[in-house]
Amino acid sequence: MLQADQEQVSETIEKNAEEQLTQDRLEVLNKYATTADNMLAEEYGNDYSEDDVTELATYLIEKDAALEEKQEKIAEQHQLGIIMAKAFKAELAATEEIKE
Repeated sequence: MLQADQEQVSETIEKNAEEQLTQDRLEVLNKYATTADNMLAEEYGNDYSEDDVTELATYLIEKDAALEEKQEKIAEQHQLGIIMAKAFKAELAATEEIKE
């Protein structure tokens, strides 16, 4: 009986997490759609369609995803540079100790 209750609680937690993830995704999509709508309204007044909003929102999402990917790569390269610099510094220190 206790195991059945634990399984039910686990299922409920998992379902709530999935629902929250869906809500978060919808919120992000809504923000992109609102931004696209505002940009088009500023540029064209009322002379644009829902398809235009969808196309621009998709473009903005893809642009931001590519930018985030580039930023992650730069951060990784920065970390690798720090590791290499520390290793180089340690090697130089070891070389200096040998010379003395």
